[in-house]
Amino acid sequence: MTGNTKVLLVGILVLVFPIVFFYITQSFLDTASDNINTVQKQRLELLHQSLSTILESSENTSTVQSYINNVTEESVDLKSISIILKTTSGYFVKYSSNQDFLETKILNVDPFEKLPITENESLILNSTNGLGRVWESYQMVLVEDNEYYIYTKQDFSVIDQVLYSRVQQSYLGLTLIFIFLIGLAYWLNRQTFWKGEYDSAQVKLKERDVFSTMIAHEFRTPLTAIKGYASFLKESESVSDEDKRFVANISRSTERLIYLVNDFLEVARLQSGSISIKKETTNVDSAVDKVITDLLPIAKSKDLQLSADIPTNLNFDTDKVRLQQILINLVTNSLKYTEKGKVSISAERKSNEVLIFIQDTGVGISGKDQKKLFQPFIRVGKADEGLVTGTGLGMWITYKLIELLGGEINLESIEGIGTKVTLSFELD
Repeated sequence: MTGNTKVLLVGILVLVFPIVFFYITQSFLDTASDNINTVQKQRLELLHQSLSTILESSENTSTVQSYINNVTEESVDLKSISIILKTTSGYFVKYSSNQDFLETKILNVDPFEKLPITENESLILNSTNGLGRVWESYQMVLVEDNEYYIYTKQDFSVIDQVLYSRVQQSYLGLTLIFIFLIGLAYWLNRQTFWKGEYDSAQVKLKERDVFSTMIAHEFRTPLTAIKGYASFLKESESVSDEDKRFVANISRSTERLIYLVNDFLEVARLQSGSISIKKETTNVDSAVDKVITDLLPIAKSKDLQLSADIPTNLNFDTDKVRLQQILINLVTNSLKYTEKGKVSISAERKSNEVLIFIQDTGVGISGKDQKKLFQPFIRVGKADEGLVTGTGLGMWITYKLIELLGGEINLESIEGIGTKVTLSFELD
């Protein structure tokens, strides 16, 4: 299997593609996270710069406070803004998003005394609250002789949760893709296996058909010779009546063997698809007349009436030889199962199709047997009891030939009354 291109492709899809896909996705997510951090830092620095500019340029304290209030309301992640003034007596909250903190003294001065807070850059302390990142940032602003410190607190829990949800959805999608690829791999593997089995079976069937055809041909030649010698002995005056009885038995058995061989040859040709159909304008009356002529001796031997009622101008495009073969098989079958009465053939044109009917007054066929009548090697009614000879292939061959001619066959039968077979062929 390793040499099979499909299986190799499946291996690449199952093993390499998911790994590459996961790697690319993770790289994309890492890049997206870094970009979000960068944008958030730029946004924070812009906020600090804006506050610094307002502090330096505004003499009205309400302007600074109003700006802080507006920014806090518009930013989901911005939880707190305070501007602390350093004096000789300590650190006091000059402006704040929380009105309760205004003019209050900062008790914990360690961040302002120990952290490397500068004018040029915002100092960010990154922590987490279990749901997402929390930033506490500081920046110093010198306004004349006063030293101010900008303090902001940002909670990115909402943003981080959304991003985490997107990551989960991405990996869930990748997992589903991976499961699909595994299923595809299994399906392709089974397809490859069954294709190999099918090819192997086709080779065996072809070998069987060749063997069957060869054996049938080899059988037919000596059987024909035996039949000829048997006919010669039956007509010879030097053979006694007792011996002629044995010769007659030989002749009948030979004919049956030839019939079997011909059926097997026909089956082999049907299965291999080597039967060619040559359609031409065919007169139904002429075709049926040949069938009546060939089968009339059989009808007379059983004291049966064999008749036909066909319009003389009924023509359609079909293979005349195969049509006659179909009719001979069906009429012969009717004669076999009819002990008294008649077998008749009729036909008509109806709408855009030609209908041919074969009707007999035979033993009929049960509903159960009708369902399996056209299966190979199936014999129904008296045939199963050994009262009628045959291979069980005749009706199957007939059914396949009708299909090749583009027709359909339907059966109506009542036990003890008779059977009516209808052939329908669409007109081109």
